[in-house]
Order: sequence, then structure tokens, then C-alpha cells
Amino acid sequence: MELIDVKTRIAYILREMIDEYLPESLELEVLKARLKNYLGSIRLLKTGIGGIVFQPIAQKQQPEEEQVQLDSEEPPFFQQAKFISKLNDILENIYVDPSTTIATIAFEIAMSERQFFRKVKSSVNMTPSKYLRLYRLEKSKSILKDGYNIQHAAFQVGFSSQSHFSKCFRAQFGCSPKDYKNA
Repeated sequence: MELIDVKTRIAYILREMIDEYLPESLELEVLKARLKNYLGSIRLLKTGIGGIVFQPIAQKQQPEEEQVQLDSEEPPFFQQAKFISKLNDILENIYVDPSTTIATIAFEIAMSERQFFRKVKSSVNMTPSKYLRLYRLEKSKSILKDGYNIQHAAFQVGFSSQSHFSKCFRAQFGCSPKDYKNA
């Protein structure tokens, strides 16, 4: 009977989006550690959903007996993660084109520009144009490491000007593309 009660409690906690369950008898040091970990998790989520921004999301399946059936709604984090994954898939196909605009991306993702702007801003805490620029800059890092010159890398990732690319690269990563390539 107690095992069912624990499963019911876990399902309730997950369904109600409760982040922590604290028993009545809790030491102060344990409470401080949990609070520190929780605040760290929030910080990670606010700065780009914990490192998944430029990576596809791997769906991990749990064994059938461990799956807990909740409401059909997914928690907001998973909705944001799916949105970012879909956005990354779209960007992967169109980031090379220098004429790619936010309107183009919004059309590809089947959203209005305004709705797209809000969704990106709430998901990754940056504007869609900054996200596109950062996506391009991240892609350029691998091109530079493969030994291609700066001009080639700039044009391969959709920048129409090498000087603008270098300026953005330095602002984002704190070093010039040449220094990054030679490091």
C-alpha cells in the first residue's frame, strides 16, 4: 500500500510542477544546499535552457513500468526544449543564406513574427536576430577549426561581410577569429 502512495505523491508533485518536496524534519545545512542547487538550476534555465540551445534534443525512453502517466500537457520546459529543437532544425537548413530574415524563419516555423519573437525571447532570453547571429557564430567555430580561412568561414555561415563577422565573433567570444583559429 505504501508503494502506491509514494507513486501517487510523485505523480502529484510532477503534475503540479512542484520543484522540491521538503520533509518536516530537515536540517538547516540540507535546506541551504537544496536552495543553492535550485537557484543554480533556475539560472541555467534562464541562460539558454541548460545548454540545449544549439544541440538537438535526444528523447530518452524510460522502461514502461517507470513511466508515470500525467495529464496530456507537457511541462513548460519540455515545450520550450521542443521549440528550440525545431528552431535549430530549421536554422540548420537556412542559416547559410545571408538573406535569411526573422520573417523567413517565422514563416518556416509557422508563426507570426510577433509570436515568434515572443517565443524565442521567453525561451532563450535573447531576440531572434541575436539567436540567429549566435547560431551562425557557433557554426563558424567548427569551420575555423577545420582550417578554413576567415573569409570562407564568414560566407559559409551567412555573413555578407568579413569585417562584420570578425566584429561579431570578437564581441561574442572575446577573441578574433584568427586567434581562435590559431589556438
